[in-house]
Amino acid sequence: MTAYNPIATMQRLQEAGLNRRQAETLADEFVSVRDDLVTLSDLKAELNAVALRICAAMALGFTALGFIVSLK
Repeated sequence: MTAYNPIATMQRLQEAGLNRRQAETLADEFVSVRDDLVTLSDLKAELNAVALRICAAMALGFTALGFIVSLK
C-alpha cells in the first residue's frame, strides 16, 4: 500500500475550488478512512485462518461423534 500524503490531497482539493479549511478537513478525514482499509493479502490471511479454525472444529466434532457412536 502506498503512503497517503494529506498535504498533496489538500492542495488538489484547493485547486478544485474548496477553501483551505474545507480541504484540510477532508484530507484529515481521508486519513481516518484509509486506516480502516485492509489489503487483499490481509483479507486472504484472515480468511485462511477462519477456514483453518472451521476445519479444526469440524474434525473435533467428527472425532467426538465417532467416539459416541463407538460406545453403543
